[in-house]
Amino acid sequence: CAGAGGPAAILADELARVGVAPRFLLTDLFPRVTVWDALVAARPGVIDYVAEPVDATAIPAGLAAGRARMVVNAFHHFPPALAQAIVDDAVAHGRGLFISEAFERNPLAFARFAPAGLAALAAAPVLTHTDRVAKALYTWATPLALLAGTFDGLVSTLRIYDERDLRGMVARHGDRFRWTYGTYRYPLGGVGTYFWGVPQRA
Repeated sequence: CAGAGGPAAILADELARVGVAPRFLLTDLFPRVTVWDALVAARPGVIDYVAEPVDATAIPAGLAAGRARMVVNAFHHFPPALAQAIVDDAVAHGRGLFISEAFERNPLAFARFAPAGLAALAAAPVLTHTDRVAKALYTWATPLALLAGTFDGLVSTLRIYDERDLRGMVARHGDRFRWTYGTYRYPLGGVGTYFWGVPQRA
């Protein structure tokens, strides 16, 4: 669920800043190879990708071996059955799972994101890699992008899995993993969530 790879790029830069040498392998059911090429060129040896579609509910054993999984701002896109399958597949391969979302499940929380969201929306046509003219038209000359973004944000907020949901997904796996849930804060009152698990030591 790497999308455009933004979270991996941010984490790679922040970890490098504090002296950690991370390695990220981007995968998605709909790979964005053109965008990923730019990330790889800017961070050689740190970010790489799989150019073919990869199903997060059934990652091939050879690809999963030795790797933890990270799903950032995307887990809410999956209905419960697929979300459960992602968790089950990660636990089956036994290397760890990290899930993070930018909101809690509270539609009022989306309002706190409005200042940053509006700024990001306004800048999107300039920062995009494709179709700049069309995106500028929809964003700056019509309310379409604002309406679509607002609708998407509200619906996404309502679909966030809360702590009870997430712990319910991992309950079937007993004590094979140690799971941690928490929240983090960002400017203007924003609250995000994280949930991660690592294998228990024998």
